[in-house]
Amino acid sequence: MTSPLIRDSLTLRLRLLLGAVVDLIGEEAATGGRRVFLGRGRQDLPSGAPTRRLVLHPLPPDGPTGVALQHRADLLLVLTHPAIAAPIATGEFEGRAWVVEPIPPGTPLSAHLMTRGSLSVREAVAILRDVARALTALHRRGMVHGALSTTAVHLDRRGTVLTGFGIATTGSVAEDLRALGRLGWEMLVGPVPDGASGRPLRAHRPSAPVELEQLIEGLLAKDGAPPRPTRAAEALDALDRFPAISPSTITNFFGGVAGGGRRVRRSTRWLTGAAGAAGGLLGRFRGR
Repeated sequence: MTSPLIRDSLTLRLRLLLGAVVDLIGEEAATGGRRVFLGRGRQDLPSGAPTRRLVLHPLPPDGPTGVALQHRADLLLVLTHPAIAAPIATGEFEGRAWVVEPIPPGTPLSAHLMTRGSLSVREAVAILRDVARALTALHRRGMVHGALSTTAVHLDRRGTVLTGFGIATTGSVAEDLRALGRLGWEMLVGPVPDGASGRPLRAHRPSAPVELEQLIEGLLAKDGAPPRPTRAAEALDALDRFPAISPSTITNFFGGVAGGGRRVRRSTRWLTGAAGAAGGLLGRFRGR
């Protein structure tokens, strides 16, 4: 939840330090000693919507954790990927590490799920594929996200964009993969239950292919069966075996509703490429 900006001594000094980068306009609820501010880029001042997020971590600049965060942020600054909203500035301030990252256009996935409750199988697969592609790019460069959730995934007419890189100070590939599985479950079913639910994914969503159920439950598994992917590239390979959907499908879905409040009924022509290559899975993907 965002509150109006409290102009204490810290925020006043921050405004002096970052005035050329971001104009602070609000603050999110603090967690774990971390402070998260929202603001606008200087070129965006006529707009009322926040376009920047400033994350301030209470870390000693000379400690190993602070150095690690600074190194991670420096690597992210030079990362270029269409599905990643990388930080635009980073530094140290009074014994704290700070990261400024852009808030991309569109809406967080969490907001769409609050409205819809769940997504169709084909929509969920398209988003999972984009997120897995972004994670693969990160992991190949020796980096992790560390805070992947429905609030870190933004959706707009350009597609899926991953944000929230300044939130986490630690993380691992295994945690990213488990979060990817949780993302898939939440899009198809809802919040992931604590502990073993005793019911497979297809008990909640019979229209989901067995292969998708195996992938998501494998990602959620800690050890043992079902086999758990150990790399984001493995999850991406599995998702790439499903029929692709055209970008216009996601664009139309997230583009709004028809007049009178009814959602527009979308075309089922969502396959691309040769029909024969997709025939084995087509029947399983229709409907919700």
